[in-house]
Amino acid sequence: MSGKSVGSGAHVPLQRSQPNSFDHQLRQAIAERAVTLNWLYQSLAMRGTPVSMATLIGWRAGRLLPDNDQELAVVKVLESLLEMPSGSLLSSAEDPRPSTARRSGLVPEASAKGRQQMSGAARARAALGFEQGSGLLERHLELHLELDERGVERWVTQRTLWVAERDGVSAFPVVLLVPTPVITRSRVEALTGCRVGPEYTDLADGLFATTVLLDRPLRKGETAVSEHRTCLPADVTPEDYYMHRVLHEVDELEVSVHFHPDRVPRSVRALTKAEEAPEALRLVEPTDGTVHHEVRKFGPGAVGFRWTW
Repeated sequence: MSGKSVGSGAHVPLQRSQPNSFDHQLRQAIAERAVTLNWLYQSLAMRGTPVSMATLIGWRAGRLLPDNDQELAVVKVLESLLEMPSGSLLSSAEDPRPSTARRSGLVPEASAKGRQQMSGAARARAALGFEQGSGLLERHLELHLELDERGVERWVTQRTLWVAERDGVSAFPVVLLVPTPVITRSRVEALTGCRVGPEYTDLADGLFATTVLLDRPLRKGETAVSEHRTCLPADVTPEDYYMHRVLHEVDELEVSVHFHPDRVPRSVRALTKAEEAPEALRLVEPTDGTVHHEVRKFGPGAVGFRWTW
């Protein structure tokens, strides 16, 4: 998740929605398009206009309003994603109250300006010291997602072949942003070739980040393999898809999803979405409850699955 960053929006008093209000139109468009907030979150990031999940939740609930030019740019992209008439959602985002009145209750981390200019993922990376990146590139990835008996995503195991872009690099961040408010925390377990380091958590934004350290520093061009497992929060809403986004070309990416025997979907489609291209979907049949999808020389873009319960 990268690109231009926008802030979390301003807090406004919660009022009953009017038919032409921003939140009412947004909820209606989401329902008519039959998409999830997580899909919007991923799609906005891939369009280069990321916004935090907390902001999307606040916009939909009527607790927040777009508060600056960057967020208004996000609204324009939302109109496109939700197939709304141009300007229809943007016009409803306008608020006659002065800017200071719309900013009540905003609590900064370092400063209000800094928070507004930084997406959740970027904020987590910065907190862990990865403002300039990790210096490691993924060349080969294997991802395995496991769902529980409720259809909730619970565990993701990732095995990665890394190549160092410069001398001395030895760590990378694992960042997770869940789409619903949670009480339980995410945790990362080191399995092979690595160990767990400092963590960053923002429960209010559903943001979890962990530093994973390789066994030793690498020289430029040197490779290493690591494997870690992320245990996801249990108190989240089941989703109907999973996507993993890559920011640059990878040699090979393998994604698999295992469904619990008590909660197997009626149909599953493998998803491939290159940047600036529409989704490509292919019907796949689970084998012993597991589906597989593999791409080569792919990225930037997203790979995963959509399913129907």
